[in-house]
Amino acid sequence: MKKKNIFLLLVTWCLCVFAQAQTPSAYELSSPNGQLALTIENGRVLQYSLSLEGKPVIHPSAICMTMENGNIWGKNGEVVGTSTRSTSEKVYPVAGNYRELTDHYNELSLKFKDGYSVIFRMYNEGMAYRFCGNLPEQDSLIVADEEASFNLGDDPAVILPETTDFTAWELSNVLYEGISKIEEHKYGITPTLFTNKMQNVRVVVAESDLNNYPGMYLRKEDGKMKGYWAAYPKKIEMGSWGNFITVVKERENYLARTAGNHAFPWRIAIVAKDDKELLTNEMIYLLAKPQQIKDTDWQLRNGGIVLFWKKLLSLPVIKTFRRRCTSIILISLPKTRYLICWSMPVGAMFLIMLI
Repeated sequence: MKKKNIFLLLVTWCLCVFAQAQTPSAYELSSPNGQLALTIENGRVLQYSLSLEGKPVIHPSAICMTMENGNIWGKNGEVVGTSTRSTSEKVYPVAGNYRELTDHYNELSLKFKDGYSVIFRMYNEGMAYRFCGNLPEQDSLIVADEEASFNLGDDPAVILPETTDFTAWELSNVLYEGISKIEEHKYGITPTLFTNKMQNVRVVVAESDLNNYPGMYLRKEDGKMKGYWAAYPKKIEMGSWGNFITVVKERENYLARTAGNHAFPWRIAIVAKDDKELLTNEMIYLLAKPQQIKDTDWQLRNGGIVLFWKKLLSLPVIKTFRRRCTSIILISLPKTRYLICWSMPVGAMFLIMLI
């Protein structure tokens, strides 16, 4: 009888431990003005949800990163430390519409046992999160895959810059009445605009501080919009029109190889009540790496831009340009010195060079 009781106690204890392990830990973070609320749940999978004035904008959405060695950041993760902070500081852009910006946000950092952290930030204008490695810099991280889900509510309308490959420019912005109208596996580049007509709310999915990592596309998968990335190039050749575009002929089976302490890109959900708010939103800029060039007076200021194609570059045509040029210039290296000397007298302040 005594042995039976001990056995039952052991079974009960194991069930309690198992149940505790399956119970998600919840964390809350709000925007400085309190209108946006973020809920993070860490259970079998790490997921977030976002609401505006108490109404859900993004339903629970899973996020994780899979390493080549089999470790999955964001699945069955054990949080070993948390920290919060609030910041409000001035930022002075080199160029743009504003002389001064306020970087005002609340932040929550979750430190996990397996050598990584996930940082969440809440602005009055939206939310952002990023994964960060906590391993020594000399350790190499090979990212096999990433999951970044955006489970938007109320089947919002979408303006999707569609593409069929990973070398995309001059895309068509296709308007869909809802995510449900998009074909499965159809994808486009970011930023991508969603309009929740039931709540009259706009959501822009974007990214920032992109270093040593492929850019994020958005693809419809299982009825939801999820991040989609190009695998790392294995073999490249010069090709496309003009034979000056790098064309990937073969890819590796992973997304990126980075340092052990790498800070991965911010995944952003900008939230606005009308289109005007989107025009003044500076979240992408504020989340980017701070300005690295200290002395910018010599080069970075507003002015005209000159347009010129490499194949059309010739002196007689150059002479036809007038003082107030407002185009783009693509030039080859042998002509660079001459055109820089020429561009200043005619008032062209920027040169875009194709080398």
